[in-house]
Amino acid sequence: MTHITPAWTKEKEAEYQREWRLRNPEKQKEYRRRWRERNANKARLSKIEWRKKYPEKAIESGRAWRAGNKEKIRAQHVVNHAIERSGLVKPGLCQRCGDKPSAVAHHPDYNRPLDVAWLCRPCHILVHALPEVTP
Repeated sequence: MTHITPAWTKEKEAEYQREWRLRNPEKQKEYRRRWRERNANKARLSKIEWRKKYPEKAIESGRAWRAGNKEKIRAQHVVNHAIERSGLVKPGLCQRCGDKPSAVAHHPDYNRPLDVAWLCRPCHILVHALPEVTP
């Protein structure tokens, strides 16, 4: 008697992929991180579309982030208040690369909100992505 295997359908492939993602969460996380790195614009547009399609989930996601990051929000508020009212001045160039105009205050320690490094966006992303890189 000959054993005949059923055709590999799109549904079977989708099921296999779902199961693989559940069995390999770290590999999946790394794959997605690399994809976002290589496809930054697509990832940004995809996030915008998701927020439009699921506004309630987007709002809840924002609330959850804010609830878990109160110290970051406080530090950002203190810096913004100091810029607006106390005369804190952003330097003209990034303090790390010295090249691009700085626009982002990096807080090495959120308990000291006015102790910031002024970084351009690429340097700020790098400092957060690679903790061994100093501002």
